[in-house]
Amino acid sequence: MTSKHLFFKAMKEDMRHKLWMAALSVLGNFLVLTVGWMIWRSNALRSWGGVQGLMQSGDARIIESFQEEAAGIFGAYLMIAGGIIAILTAIMTGLFSFRYLFHRNMVDTCHSLPVKRDTLYGIKYVNGILIWLVPFLVSLLLTFFMCCGLLRQVGGEARIPKIASDALCGIFILTVIYLLVYHVGLAAVMISGNVLNTLVSMMILGFGVMTSYGLIIGFFSVYMGTYYMPPVDLDTVVYGSPLISAPFFLFHWVDEADFWEIGRGLLLSAGMMAVLGAGAWLLYRNRASEAAEQGIWNKTTAFILRTVVGVAAGMCGWGFFMILVSDSRALGWGLFGAVLAGVCIFGVMDIIFQMDFKAFFSHKVQMAGTVAASLLICFTFYWDWFGYDTRLPEPEEIAEIAVFDMNLTNHYLFRMPDDARLENMHYQDSDTIYAFLERMVGHEREEGFLGETDRIGVKVTLNSGRSYYRNYWMRKEDKEVAWPILTSEEYLKNAYLIDDATLEGDSECRLIMGGEERYVGRILPQIRSAAEAYNREVLEAPDKALLRDGKLVAEVIFGGYYETADGGFRRREVIMEVYDYMVNTVAALQAAGFELPDAGELGIESFVLALECEEDATPEERIALAREQYGVSGPKEQAAPDSAQTAFGDVAVWNSHQVSIAEREEVEELFGLLSFEYAYYSNSVFGDDYVDVISFMKDGSIREWCLPKGALPEKYILRFGK
Repeated sequence: MTSKHLFFKAMKEDMRHKLWMAALSVLGNFLVLTVGWMIWRSNALRSWGGVQGLMQSGDARIIESFQEEAAGIFGAYLMIAGGIIAILTAIMTGLFSFRYLFHRNMVDTCHSLPVKRDTLYGIKYVNGILIWLVPFLVSLLLTFFMCCGLLRQVGGEARIPKIASDALCGIFILTVIYLLVYHVGLAAVMISGNVLNTLVSMMILGFGVMTSYGLIIGFFSVYMGTYYMPPVDLDTVVYGSPLISAPFFLFHWVDEADFWEIGRGLLLSAGMMAVLGAGAWLLYRNRASEAAEQGIWNKTTAFILRTVVGVAAGMCGWGFFMILVSDSRALGWGLFGAVLAGVCIFGVMDIIFQMDFKAFFSHKVQMAGTVAASLLICFTFYWDWFGYDTRLPEPEEIAEIAVFDMNLTNHYLFRMPDDARLENMHYQDSDTIYAFLERMVGHEREEGFLGETDRIGVKVTLNSGRSYYRNYWMRKEDKEVAWPILTSEEYLKNAYLIDDATLEGDSECRLIMGGEERYVGRILPQIRSAAEAYNREVLEAPDKALLRDGKLVAEVIFGGYYETADGGFRRREVIMEVYDYMVNTVAALQAAGFELPDAGELGIESFVLALECEEDATPEERIALAREQYGVSGPKEQAAPDSAQTAFGDVAVWNSHQVSIAEREEVEELFGLLSFEYAYYSNSVFGDDYVDVISFMKDGSIREWCLPKGALPEKYILRFGK
């Protein structure tokens, strides 16, 4: 049995051989933490002439701001700068703490010592941790005391407990991050016999899960027409790749993420750290001395790594050649790319793992199986063999549905996934749901271009409790099956009505009337009354709300930051679109002191209707084009030409033929048909089309308006023939 004295003596002897690593760790931690903070302190105080100049400024707000900045810099800088050094040091120590395993003579010497293998592992393992931990703690304490001294000088003693708490959290979190990356290096060393194989293994262990996930997501995005990005997968999957999750978690912490999100990330990191650490130790115990100077000594591990990398390479080769060739030959080239990449990478991995150039085809059956597996995956996605796009549950299996169409809503989200809306809707008419899904799935079974469509997000919940998400393409003729769902109170509550959360909290309010914007600030009681009237009128006439029917006379824009399900905060805007048929909402706005302006009050002098046509077009042709452009069908009355048109040779010259409307009565008449330029028209596949109209203002400016197709009176159409 090894005594404690001999254990520490062996640690000391082992550390003597690792002084270069310790020196680099000391230098890195001291320069980045201590010296880096001193440089910030010097730069921050230079403009004030030092601490004395700052205190003599006498401005309490500036001094308090400096205190807050100093404390904040300590916490954020500790995690970012200290974390970078921790990760780099962990890679270094993980790769080289057991470097004797790469040399047969050194392995024989170390294993001949009167020390148990587990004890020898413990000695080198603990030294690998101390190489980083001791310099880090010393540099951290120096930085902490200097920060405390600065805060005392500027009267910020009350902030010292906060930076002490940040320091303790930093020690704990960075220790977990260090051990996570350290164990990746150890696991790579234990399955390898030389540095090259260790580096390759470390890359696979450190990036493999996230790379595979990215490939699968990429194939879903390219080949699945109804693919809907899962709501939460990324933040979970990233922790399967330690070399990605370590910096990801650090920046997540500095970004002040939710407590539970940080806790989940910390638990996942600690779990992965434990798995890799246990794996490294077990591999070390089963490692034979003859593994030194070889490639991957464990055949099972080598098979798994070759297969994973070979399949991923085949998928990449398929995707690369499919992108290069976009015509009917793409499938053949994709097949060629998958075979070429799969064979080459599998063979190269065999050369590396066996350290022999003759080993390229040493596992022909495994190579063929890997190529076949990659082709099977590619064909499965290409032809949708698992029926992703055409999934249609039986009517009795369906419990409820949620839908959300970004073109059929007045809720506009910033940095928030659409599925947040899908979680709040529960429509349960199974017959209507099945008819809708059957039509949507039917489109996916058709071939060819769908034409004009809307992209609608769908969440289907089954009676079993399981749910699945899809993005379907919805056509105009699908209105008969989609309309009962879209005009239901469930959808309107989710996509149109002004809810309490919109009217509370940090909401701000802006009002647009006649194209002119007014900042209202906090939400007034009268605005609340208008929102209540708006909700009632939307529920009473859902068809008009969805189709944006009528003249848009005002927009009330509510904006603010709202708490999401994961505890974060995201910005959202809800636009209350007020149309002329919403008499109660208009009356509520007027009662709040917001009068709807007429054309004269806005300063409109004239409108211009434009028509793109050939310069030599006849009056009859111009009228026909105007009817088509403005959507007007009426009597075929023709106007006499007032001038001859000229053609330049055989080339038609295109020009914008314009009709000006300046008579006061006609200006007011046309103004009654127009919505201002902020209107979001023509977005939905079910909505009417609109044409842009220009107005000239008294101040010389130009403003754009929206005119519904089919609304322009016949007399203006005929003027295009003059």
